[in-house]
Amino acid sequence: FKLPPNSTDGGVGALTTGRDDALWYLTREAIGRITTSGQVTEFPHQRVGGLFEYSRGAMTLGPDGNLWFVGATPGMVPAAAIDRITASGQVTEIPLSTKESGPVAIAWGPDVDIWFASASDGVIGHVSTTGQFTEYAVPGQLRDLVWGPGDVHWFTSAEGVGRISLA
Repeated sequence: FKLPPNSTDGGVGALTTGRDDALWYLTREAIGRITTSGQVTEFPHQRVGGLFEYSRGAMTLGPDGNLWFVGATPGMVPAAAIDRITASGQVTEIPLSTKESGPVAIAWGPDVDIWFASASDGVIGHVSTTGQFTEYAVPGQLRDLVWGPGDVHWFTSAEGVGRISLA
């Protein structure tokens, strides 16, 4: 499907499916929603600007039905927040404890929290849908994370593959 012309400046990054069965994506200037029939709605968001000069961003559906995402601030500064957007386009920014922590991955965990991995400061953390944070220091520059079997989050870093257990 074709996206609006401004959407493709710098490309389209993260993609996920929303509770509404539409596809949600990040672009350099907006968070977008596209139905399977091709109807596009975009929600401009100033913190997304400059996203692709830093990273591809990441996005996941949360247990609250909202889309949660990470990106970079304008001027290639790593993000220091986790953001969520409602189906109507309302964005809420939840600041992280470390300025310029650079979250690069985000996933919904079995504890119904949103988990993230920060590249700049070697932190894996989780945030509840009400904004309560817990963070864990791990070695290496983090790149991605995924929920796996046995109540374990697996992550990748410049050093290899690791895990953090909830048990």
